[in-house]
Amino acid sequence: EKRSLFIVPQPSSFLLFFSPFSFSTFSIFFFSFLFLFLLLSISPPSTETPNMPQLFGVSHMGYVYLATTLLSLSLVYRTLTSQTGSVSTFLFLIFVSWIAASFGVITMGFFSLCGVTESVLGKNEKGIPLWSWAFFWPWLVPVNLFWHISCAVQNSKGENISDEVFKNIYVGRKPRSSKDIPPNTKLIIDLTAEFPAHPSILHSSQWEYVCCPSFDTMVPSYPQAVEATWRRMVKEEGVIYVHCAFGHGRSAAFAAAWMILKGHAKDPKEAEAMMKKGRPSVHLNGVQQAFLKKHLQMVGKVN
Repeated sequence: EKRSLFIVPQPSSFLLFFSPFSFSTFSIFFFSFLFLFLLLSISPPSTETPNMPQLFGVSHMGYVYLATTLLSLSLVYRTLTSQTGSVSTFLFLIFVSWIAASFGVITMGFFSLCGVTESVLGKNEKGIPLWSWAFFWPWLVPVNLFWHISCAVQNSKGENISDEVFKNIYVGRKPRSSKDIPPNTKLIIDLTAEFPAHPSILHSSQWEYVCCPSFDTMVPSYPQAVEATWRRMVKEEGVIYVHCAFGHGRSAAFAAAWMILKGHAKDPKEAEAMMKKGRPSVHLNGVQQAFLKKHLQMVGKVN
């Protein structure tokens, strides 16, 4: 038997998994989705352009997460069928499986599949529990990271943390600490499901903190919680601070509801136009407009 005079090194199982074709394909898909995620996170849809498509009552971010889930699942399948058994491959399998699982559950929440809602994150008046961070870190970590980047971009554009959109009601982004809260605030409405509130906000006796969580660009899933929050807002005679991630959509929707319920505006469009005078970046997408119309019809405030 003849043997080659040259010793050809065998590629490791990890490099074998990333063949030239699969690696280039993975790179294209991964960085495309990463760029799209960054673009949508840092530059939300302009308030002067038409709404981005909302199919099946789901905002654009739901489809970004769906694409990320499908990409992760394809990598899981590619790893399982690679017929390699190295430690690096096993660790990579765990990593992409974790991403697929966390983004998959979040996607189910956006599409309201199998009864999954924003409550799956477990956020309440005490914050986001540790078990939620442990499972959803592939989603929570980049979302929180991109929020800091987005805030830096918005600061460079001269956007305020919060603005008074009507007398005694402020709309704004998530406050980093109690220093970001508008003066004389008596009630804080937190509409984020993805961010923990700062301890200085949770433990202060200067105001009442109410958490009514929802996914970014979406609306809360529980009508009873929504109506209870609205009743509390209408009852408050002092300054109210309503915030979401950036102070553009979710918070504006609740401020619009307050304005309509108090008789300051007749419908969501008028409320949005009035709020834009104080905070030009306010924008109600299709999902939020339909949400307002549905819930305000239930209390007889809009036709």
